[in-house]
Amino acid sequence: MRSGPLGVFEDPRQVQYLAELQASLTHDTPLGRAAAVAAALMTNYFLYDRGSRHKLGVYLDQWIPISVWRWQDDRHEKVGAAGWQSVAAAVTAIRLCDSLSDCLRGVVSLRGDVDTAAAICLAAASCSKEIRQDLPAHLYSGLENGNFGCDYLLELDQKLGTLQR
Repeated sequence: MRSGPLGVFEDPRQVQYLAELQASLTHDTPLGRAAAVAAALMTNYFLYDRGSRHKLGVYLDQWIPISVWRWQDDRHEKVGAAGWQSVAAAVTAIRLCDSLSDCLRGVVSLRGDVDTAAAICLAAASCSKEIRQDLPAHLYSGLENGNFGCDYLLELDQKLGTLQR
């Protein structure tokens, strides 16, 4: 679920189109595409102040209703391999937690495919003005610095931030 950065584009319709296009290469099922769109719209929602973290699920339900889940419902079950389950866990954590560290703990406590859920959750939550950016320093300082390591991620973050203006 690599669609979170697509949320930098202001128009949600463009975000939706691009996320569906990207997902058609990696998660080409109706639920896979819906999950990718949801992950992208989550970052867009916070970057462009479209509402409070408590209303994120309602917003996603308006854009991408799916047959197996309502985004506004809390998910406390073990996270399975399906992308929509990771996104649902991420949305729940964002609604229930007021800091990045709490979001991370909340997602991990669900068990299962929590690495994907945590990545989606923290990508979106880090864009929210309502959520404290309190991840411990060792989570940053411990990152490797190969071709796609810490320096690469910092540079990418800066480039994505300039797109958002």
